[in-house]
Amino acid sequence: PQVEETRRCLLQEGRTHLYFGTRGLTKGGEEIEIEVRVFPVPYRGRVAVMGTLLDVTGERRAQRAADERQAEIETLYQASERLLGAEDVTALAGRVVRAVADIFGHALATVYLLDEDGRGLQLAACSDPALGMPESLRMTGPGLAVLAAKTGEIVSVADVSAHPQFVPAAVPLGSELLIPLKAAERVVGVLGLERREKGPFRSRDVLVLKAFAERAALALEKAWIHERLKERSRQ
Repeated sequence: PQVEETRRCLLQEGRTHLYFGTRGLTKGGEEIEIEVRVFPVPYRGRVAVMGTLLDVTGERRAQRAADERQAEIETLYQASERLLGAEDVTALAGRVVRAVADIFGHALATVYLLDEDGRGLQLAACSDPALGMPESLRMTGPGLAVLAAKTGEIVSVADVSAHPQFVPAAVPLGSELLIPLKAAERVVGVLGLERREKGPFRSRDVLVLKAFAERAALALEKAWIHERLKERSRQ
């Protein structure tokens, strides 16, 4: 159909050239993106159609990667703006989970903050209280958030039911992503993303959320210091 339409446009409508994109297969069976240019040429007293094919797979992939990167930067900027102006730790934690839900599209999010004595994690904010997430977790006990806080590493679990450290919530969950909140290399809490369905998190999403978590951790640390200074000034 594409060939016939091209011939009709060139020979019947008198167009000087046509350009369109399509997909094809290499001899090895690899799918590639093709840029097609066709134009009429005289041939033995008649008008024929000549075309050129150009493999633009690499160029298109690079452009899509650049577009995705630009979108990620804009998303990160919008999310980071939510952190401005809050000097209360609890209010700021609430802003963090709302930003994750509204801007990053993860409806279920939590923020756990480390106790001053470092013995446990306290739930500071949850985007959906109906989740029934544990209010506190001991650093010596189970919990994927505990694991992230203790190791300082991202914990991504595609199927929480298969993980021995998982602590069930009131609502059945399928997968979780736990990102340590670090300020000056010190873990101050954990940002959690919960999903009801099972499956891995996209690596690009993890990278952007990690960058946001770094900004959130610094803001939370600043808010915590501000609260302590206010308390001391009252004494």
